[in-house]
Amino acid sequence: MTQIILLHGLGGDQNSMLPVAKRLNRSLPAATCHAVVGDYRQYPPQSPELGWFHPPSDSDRRVDSPTWVTPAHLEHSLGRVQQTIERLIADGGLASQIFLLGHSQGGAIAIAAGLACPYALGGVCTIAGYLPAPLRPGQMALSTPFFLQHVEQDPVVSARWARYAADYLSEQALSCELKCWEIETQSHAIHPRQIDAAARWITARVSLNSGQ
Repeated sequence: MTQIILLHGLGGDQNSMLPVAKRLNRSLPAATCHAVVGDYRQYPPQSPELGWFHPPSDSDRRVDSPTWVTPAHLEHSLGRVQQTIERLIADGGLASQIFLLGHSQGGAIAIAAGLACPYALGGVCTIAGYLPAPLRPGQMALSTPFFLQHVEQDPVVSARWARYAADYLSEQALSCELKCWEIETQSHAIHPRQIDAAARWITARVSLNSGQ
């Protein structure tokens, strides 16, 4: 069974990815979506704003920059995603049928988790994601494919960081596809076309894996 782990962006909660799950299930009715919620609060502890790590500025997302530092709380959040993967496998799931799909900071965590995972996953999809750390892929992660989507007009996370992430992943000998969109309104939001593109990509990967 196809399992999709959904990872929200900064400021999200357990309901943020529900529209994504509903639309995915139109194309992937047999898939099961699992929303994981970050537990990092950038602001005071009582704030409902949840995320995965302390966000970098949009001018400092190159991991080879001399001013770049590993975001606070990143390792903790990677551990939470890995625990979800381990639970699905313990329940009888196959790593090759597990996909990560994240938006914005959730996309950054999806990329990092895919690189750090000790299993070859079905794939990693991102929408407005970026590379949060210079992680080297483990031997099994070299077989995990990546599908990055970004809007050219995104005012929150520049599209250049999606290109940078795609280049980095390709340099690590990973399979990576980058799709850039022209969307003028709500350019940092998740758009139906992007969800549908992710569903098509996942469907193709599931078909490919089942034929091996």
